[in-house]
Amino acid sequence: MDSQQHQKKPAKQNGSMTEVAYEKLKAMILNNWLVPGQKLNNPDLVKKLKMSKTPIISALSRLEAEGYVRLKQNQGYYISDVAPSEILQAMEARVMLETANMDAVVARVTDQDIDKLEKINEAYRIKLKPYFDVESLPLNLEFHLTLP
Repeated sequence: MDSQQHQKKPAKQNGSMTEVAYEKLKAMILNNWLVPGQKLNNPDLVKKLKMSKTPIISALSRLEAEGYVRLKQNQGYYISDVAPSEILQAMEARVMLETANMDAVVARVTDQDIDKLEKINEAYRIKLKPYFDVESLPLNLEFHLTLP
């Protein structure tokens, strides 16, 4: 494969550069590589993510809309602080929504979906600890996003 094909391949596999930046930043937040209250420095993010600032700024805007980061006027982006009570409320709401939608999921699930969900669930089970563990969050998210 020549160098031009190699450079184009990640964008095709992973979507737009904004999407790549979004996924990387979100993973960094979920894995506590970026911690609550931390100020995000655009030049550092450009170096870490190896891309221009434009997709990073777009990704940060999306992360702000989802509550992962907050924008302080004339100061920049910061990782959001999340109170334990907010996490508990979100988890309780998710359980209620998932339970209410289970019939619809069962009606749409395919054998291929089940195979993928079983693999994700096994990886999750292996990482799961008897206490809250941020390492399991990406697998939990992947599982729920895989549901039809």
